[in-house]
Amino acid sequence: MILVISGTKEAKDIISLCEANKLSALTMVITKYGKEMAKKEGLDCILVEHLTKENLTAVALENNITVVVDAGHPFSDNNSKLIEKFCTDNKIAYIRFERKETNLPDNKLIYWVDSMEEAIETATKLGNTIFLTTGSHQLETLVDCKLIKNKRLIIRVLPEHSIIKKCQDIGFSTKDIVAVHGPFSTRFNREMFKFYKTEVVVTKESGVASGTDTKVAAAVALGIPVVVVRRKAKKAINCVSTYEEVIKKLLSHSLL
Repeated sequence: MILVISGTKEAKDIISLCEANKLSALTMVITKYGKEMAKKEGLDCILVEHLTKENLTAVALENNITVVVDAGHPFSDNNSKLIEKFCTDNKIAYIRFERKETNLPDNKLIYWVDSMEEAIETATKLGNTIFLTTGSHQLETLVDCKLIKNKRLIIRVLPEHSIIKKCQDIGFSTKDIVAVHGPFSTRFNREMFKFYKTEVVVTKESGVASGTDTKVAAAVALGIPVVVVRRKAKKAINCVSTYEEVIKKLLSHSLL
């Protein structure tokens, strides 16, 4: 049985390709919202809210997992490291599906940084109303940053109760929480940035599937500086970036 770790829209496509090639597969998600979305897509889904070695062991044993396809978010570094090590230790084949990087233009309004901490430090120098399109991860660290005390932060997150509650619990007011499911068009982003009188946009280089290109295009069109967090260099074994490569590896006798 193949286990597809979901966290991106590509996971559904990989499951469909497995079915088309008569490969038995199921998907695992780490949020209730992810499970709801998987159910809507008709996917056979396992929910594991807290990813641990013990949880992975239980899922692997119960479902006779022989291959794991890690299609988690490009910035889910800790989870990917945990999954890869688990597979190595238990002699389970591991494939990391990594989205291709977004081809962004060379523009003076685009500021590249290497971490969220650096992103906030840069953004606070560029404006007072900062629109975060980086998700809910690391929000506690950002809110505690002294540099933002006199700034307005607007956060765009998934419309999931636990995420919205997290934003409220750490100090975001309801007027500064935008709970919607993307990705969005350039036009939609542009109108949203205008509505909130955005002075700086902060995003992650999460690939076209996450709408990085449309966020940046919208900001640049409005003359708004956009701070983009680079991905960390990956050294995962069996790292691929196309569906063809995934299926080729899954069909190889060395993995199954």
